[in-house]
Amino acid sequence: MWLRSRLRRYDEASLSRKSRPIPALKGNVSQTLPLNPEATAHFFDESRRLRKHRGLSPGDAPTVPAFSTLSQATVNRPLSGVLFSALLALAGSATPTMAQADDKATLVAFYRSTGGDDWTTRTNWNDDSKDISEWFGVSTNVNGRVFSLELDENNLTGNIPAALGSLTSLTHLHLSRNSLTGRIPKELGNLTSLYTLNLHTNNLTGGIPPELGNLANLSQLFLGGNANLRGPIPPELGNLANLSQLFLFGNGHTGALPNELGNLDNLLTLVLSRNSLTGNIPKELGNLTNLIGLNLDYNSLTGAIPEELGKLTSLIGLDLGNNSLTGAIPKELGSLGSLLGLGLGQNRFTGTIPMELGELSSLEHLYLDENDLTGGVPPVLGDLIYLKSLLLDGNRLAGTVPKELGNLSSLWLLGLSENGLTGTIPRELGDLADLLILDLSGNGLRGTIPKELAELSSLWALDLGANRLSGNIPPELGGLTNLSALILERNRLTGAIPPELGDLFNLERLHLQDNDLSGQVPTALGELTELSSFKASGTNRVCLPASLLEWHASLAGETDAIPSCGPTPATVSLTVEPNTVVRHKTVTFRAVTSSVANDYVWTVGGQVVNNDSAMLEWSFEHLGWKTVTVTVTSVDEAGTAVADPVTASLAVEVLAEEDSRANVCTYDDPFRLCSHEGRFDVAAEFFDPSLEKWMSGRVSAFSRDTGFFTFFDRTNVEIMAKVLDACAINQRHWVFAGGATDLGVRLTVLDHSTATSSVYETEGGQPFKAITDITAFSCLQTARGTGNSRMGRPLPPPAEPPTTGDIVVLPTVVLAGEQVTFRVESDGNPNRYTWIVDGAATETNAPILHWTFREPGPAEIEVDVAAADDDGRYLAQPVVVRSRVEVIPVGHPDAGACRFPNSSKLCLNDGKFSATSEYQQPETGEWKPAEGRSLTRDSGYYTFFEPGNVEIFLKVLDACATSGQYWVYVGGATDLAVRVQVEHQPNSGGETVSRGYETARGPFVAIRDSGAFTCSR
Repeated sequence: MWLRSRLRRYDEASLSRKSRPIPALKGNVSQTLPLNPEATAHFFDESRRLRKHRGLSPGDAPTVPAFSTLSQATVNRPLSGVLFSALLALAGSATPTMAQADDKATLVAFYRSTGGDDWTTRTNWNDDSKDISEWFGVSTNVNGRVFSLELDENNLTGNIPAALGSLTSLTHLHLSRNSLTGRIPKELGNLTSLYTLNLHTNNLTGGIPPELGNLANLSQLFLGGNANLRGPIPPELGNLANLSQLFLFGNGHTGALPNELGNLDNLLTLVLSRNSLTGNIPKELGNLTNLIGLNLDYNSLTGAIPEELGKLTSLIGLDLGNNSLTGAIPKELGSLGSLLGLGLGQNRFTGTIPMELGELSSLEHLYLDENDLTGGVPPVLGDLIYLKSLLLDGNRLAGTVPKELGNLSSLWLLGLSENGLTGTIPRELGDLADLLILDLSGNGLRGTIPKELAELSSLWALDLGANRLSGNIPPELGGLTNLSALILERNRLTGAIPPELGDLFNLERLHLQDNDLSGQVPTALGELTELSSFKASGTNRVCLPASLLEWHASLAGETDAIPSCGPTPATVSLTVEPNTVVRHKTVTFRAVTSSVANDYVWTVGGQVVNNDSAMLEWSFEHLGWKTVTVTVTSVDEAGTAVADPVTASLAVEVLAEEDSRANVCTYDDPFRLCSHEGRFDVAAEFFDPSLEKWMSGRVSAFSRDTGFFTFFDRTNVEIMAKVLDACAINQRHWVFAGGATDLGVRLTVLDHSTATSSVYETEGGQPFKAITDITAFSCLQTARGTGNSRMGRPLPPPAEPPTTGDIVVLPTVVLAGEQVTFRVESDGNPNRYTWIVDGAATETNAPILHWTFREPGPAEIEVDVAAADDDGRYLAQPVVVRSRVEVIPVGHPDAGACRFPNSSKLCLNDGKFSATSEYQQPETGEWKPAEGRSLTRDSGYYTFFEPGNVEIFLKVLDACATSGQYWVYVGGATDLAVRVQVEHQPNSGGETVSRGYETARGPFVAIRDSGAFTCSR
């Protein structure tokens, strides 16, 4: 998350301030080959990987050199460039006089065409008293012919005149870093003696003339940095048999890479990055066995990496990042023993990381980030002892963080964020003494933060956010005095914020929100003069002492709402873990207050529990909806309350052990949904238009056959998918999916028992159309279950006497004058129900009783549950089930709808909205109310027939900051007609605004209303 979500690309100028520079790469020398520095700076730009910090100001990141500074690279050459130029200078025409005059006339024309009067330096130009060899930038041979014209960075403007093609003795033409415009003259193809042609970083237009393929002696061709130099790369460049360097980076070239480039046997460096090239990488490039640098990044190349590139054993730099390459990473790349840098990030590679990469013993930089790689992080990477940067962010890697990475003593950048890694953080990472950035965010890491990380004295950024880390924040982290960013948000950390963090005098960002921290914010943080962002709200129970109120309010751009410390908790809320409450299994309730509290009174089912703490562990004996209430008070040392108590209630549904919602199989992989005890895997991908690539959605399992997927925000449900057992109906398993999104979605369902899979894809840019496949998978010979109840129920079995029973009331809070529903749940198969309310029998013979109490106060409910034969004779004595409810008057503080999400009326956005739903029975056309439950603060779901079978889900999104509106989305995995009513609750004037939506019978088409309600009410 730190490198993929917060780290964004800066400019070179942004990497400057208060961090020590990182040493440049080392190289082995036999003879230096001078390269153009501007060209080589683009070869492997390390800083482009670091400059992905979202929210970090320019100048914050450490100073970082080019990924592979090829201007320092050295290679064996049989003939140096200087010696070659000297030999050419000795050659010349036997009759130079006429040719000298022609050369002078050509130079005069060149001067006039390129704005010579405004050149930065023009010493002796157009001075007839001076020989042209004395003109600035001009060199002549022994016969007086021009053999070198070097006017780099000299304020040249205008067009390059075609007349330059007459300087037939020219061996060096250097016109880089000027403002030249127009096309490259095709007449330059006449300069058959040319050794170097350098026109990079100008404003040239048009295409590369194919005539340049005639320059048989050309060794260096630099045309990069001309953004409007477009068109395809001429295949004629493959005729330049002596070419050693070809730099075309940063242009606008399109089309495929010419196969003919594979003919350049003497080529040492090929840099074609930052163009718009398409098609596959030609396998013929594997013939360039002298190549030391290959850079094709930032294009639109597709297809697989040719395994022939594994033959390029002289290669020291290979960058193919930021393309659309697919397939597996070839294991043949492990043969590139001289490789210093390998960049394959931000493509679409799949499969595992090849173990053979561990054989790249010289490797210093490895980038595999933002692909779709699976499997684990190979421990063999810990053998790459020269590795300086390792980026594996944004993949689907699983397993643990290998402790062998602690062997990488030269490492200064480690990014493993946004994967599915589990286990603990290896304490061996504390041995990485040179580490500058450590990003393990967005995984499933557990355990405590190793105090050994405090040994990373050079550390500049530490991001462990969005994991499952527990325990206290190690106070030893206060010794990391170079730290600029400490991100520990969205974990399960407890205890107080260590005052030692006040010693981090370089700290700019401290994010601790959504943990379980408590106590006062240390006053020492007020001394952090560089701090601009401090976040500690959410599920924490921390508060600001009075001395820090002004300091916190002064933080630039700070919007985090942290309460001030006081004697009374302003609010209290309840959470339960795990979310699924199963009979006889222990769950944990937590009271989360916005300030300091020290007295807790718990009530379960109307009975006070002797437990004076913020946490209550409990197991339920009976099924149905249960209400847990906590009353929180601040008391003095004598036990006297110093303020009024604050109360919160939470309604939970206690499920039977055999309920489909209780029998949920799960994986450690956060991107795969486990269904039907592991028989089926379901994965959802969405197309991210900003990245122009498919990304994996994260899973939240709901029941034995159903789960939800989120894309960007883990609280924003986008897709619901289910695999239904319909073996009793058509001997098949059915696949249904619904979405509340307009992104493209790809759903993959794998049947492990038959090794078959089904893939479903929906188009982006339009409302999601439900997926309904009722022939998806065979039931084989082990068909089980009774099918989906709404798809056609089988005949009921003969009545069986009940032995136990329980009463469930919806909603849990019973308001005077409002209808509630009582439902009896019992074992056996009863068919007789006798309801008694406050001693009076009703006429209802059904397991459900709808009732309205007119007056507040206590009420008694009783039902006799029995089984009878076809003649009406009881098969056994009835089972008597009783329940007591408290009828609350409207307006009572306990009547808040959002505290009781079990009501069929959903409560959304802290009570701002409510929503109800109906479905139409296909047999009768009758509209029936759906049962609703909350999922998140702004979303909920509805069931029609069975509590474990989700049919539609709804969300009301707060888009006030972007559009001034609340948005309504409804997604469904049903083919029944549906009605939804959403109400904006009354404002101060008593006005209620509602919106109604209806879908017809057939595959559900998502509802998307981006102008549903205004935010100004």
